[in-house]
Amino acid sequence: MQAILERNRLKPLQLTRRQKQCIDLLSHGYTPKEIAGSLNVSRRTVNYHLLCLQQRFEARSLPHLIYLLAILDYFK
Repeated sequence: MQAILERNRLKPLQLTRRQKQCIDLLSHGYTPKEIAGSLNVSRRTVNYHLLCLQQRFEARSLPHLIYLLAILDYFK
């Protein structure tokens, strides 16, 4: 986990606009279904964006992803 954090800390967090929207809503307690409704996209699209982020940060779950992004000061 330390290597992942260091690798992502050295470069700015480059997230797509949709990834940012999804992760911001997720961090406020929205479910993927609610995020999809808010963004007017399918739930499958939301799950795709979140899965890409989970893979990038090697997060085991969505709460773990939020935790890792918090460590990287994404939510400042």
